[in-house]
This record gives sequence, C-alpha cells and structure tokens, in this order.
Amino acid sequence: MNYNYLKTKEINRKDYNQKISVKTIIKLLQNNYKTNAFSTFSYYDYNTSQECIENSNSSNCIGLSIYLKNLIQNKLNIKSFLIPAGIPKAYEKEGYLNISHVSLGIPIDENIYMILDPAFYFLEPIVVNSKNSINKSIYSANIFDDRIQVVESKNLNLNQELILNQYQKIPKNTDICECNYVNDKTDKWNYYFIEILNPDESISGFFLNIRRKPWITITNVGDNGICRCLLNLRFINNNLIEIKKNGELYFYGDYDDLKDENINEIEKYVRKYFKINLKNMLKKSKLTYKLLN
Repeated sequence: MNYNYLKTKEINRKDYNQKISVKTIIKLLQNNYKTNAFSTFSYYDYNTSQECIENSNSSNCIGLSIYLKNLIQNKLNIKSFLIPAGIPKAYEKEGYLNISHVSLGIPIDENIYMILDPAFYFLEPIVVNSKNSINKSIYSANIFDDRIQVVESKNLNLNQELILNQYQKIPKNTDICECNYVNDKTDKWNYYFIEILNPDESISGFFLNIRRKPWITITNVGDNGICRCLLNLRFINNNLIEIKKNGELYFYGDYDDLKDENINEIEKYVRKYFKINLKNMLKKSKLTYKLLN
C-alpha cells in the first residue's frame, strides 16, 4: 500500500467574522443530497475528486465537501475549508489510516466554527463554540432504514503535537471536535479544524485502493427534510452486483443477467452520474476491477 504524507495549514479564526444561519446551512445540505451521489464509479473517468464532482455530480467525501465549499462561496461569499477527520469504527477497513475522511469547516469568528459532513448525511451543522466544552447535539440520517441518528460532540484542543502514524500528524493548538452517536458513546471519531491541503493524495489514494469494489448511493430529501436512499448499486465482487431501490433488494447477480426492463429502470436513476450508459459503465467497471485484483 502506498501512502502520502498529510499536509495541513492552520485556520486562524481570528481572521474571520462571517455570518451564516443554521437554517441556511440546512438548505445547502439538502441541496447537496438532492443533487449529488456518494460514489466511486466516477474515479474511473476522472483523476481528482474536484473533476468527479464537477463533471458527474458524484464523488467520495472529498468531492461532496468541495461541492458545498464552492456553493457556500458562490452563493453567500462565505469562506470554508476542507478539514481532515477520522471515522466511526463501523466504517473502518483494513489499511485505513487514522485520518481517512474529509468534511467541511466554516470559521465564523474567533470562538465559533461549524462542521458539515455530507458523506455522513448530517442534517444540520455542528456548531462549535470554544467557550463551551459540550456542543448541542445534532441529527444525521441513516439513509438505508430512515432512522435518525443523534450525534453528540465535545471540544478539545491539542496541547502538544499529535502524531497519529508515520504519515499523519496534527499540530499543537489545533481544535478538535470529538463525536459519537448517542447509541454508542464508546465509538468516537474526530474532526480536526485545520485545512487539509492534499486530500486526494493523502486520503483518496489509499481509500480508493482499499475500496476497489465501486458503488453509487443516490439520495433525495423528503418533505420532512430527511435524507434517504433512492438507489444503492454496488459491486459485491468481480462477478456480482447488488442493487437496492428505495431500501428493497431490486437485483442481485451478474450484470449480464440484467434484463432490458431492469436496465431501463435503473438508468433513470444513474444517467446523470455516468458518462456512458449503465450497461457499458458496469462492463467498464467490472473489467477495471478485475485488472486491479
């Protein structure tokens, strides 16, 4: 496995006095869930997360955060930064480094910043006030079973450099937002409020190498404002794909066994995210996945 060193830069909140409401952020998160898909198929066609999200409206956590970053800048003239993060144990894979995730941080003023995590389907931002040790709990969506998850968090500050592994370290005095889901207080993950300068090199490089079996998760937002999965398509191995539609198993088997009516139905969901038609995209992905393994 080839890893690259994490490169970071301090975000000095003293330089900012930005005004943005939680309601506005919620609307922008909903816009993202309606517009973009969490997917790795796009990396077969494009080299970077930015190219993926700009050209296919699909990407990993990096591209989804880039989309929100650009949306917030263009619509509201608000500055935000990609920030590195850990993940809950449930999402860990062998070979992942401590920091294997990227989200978005918004400096509000000297004391306050926000964290947005579109890949974990946050329904609202975490608002961190360094004057308080505990933050207000927020909600995220479990998009596959319509459950709402409560995210708790507290504030930390590094009093010395944090060396996570050979390739990743976080400088002294960095602010940390430590999170857990309320139903499992022992499974914690951290957001580091520091700009990540090389997310694709330091995160996507090993993430995509480990998560070689491609997938796409397409979401929408209901009238209640809650994000849910419309379609989840993923390779199980080189020969098998699984497709779930609205939470129900729609197809499981070799893509060659997809009938025309199946292809036409799924094509309605995925056509905006793929450069080529569904059948050819699956064939291309299957061949690439076979070569990688």
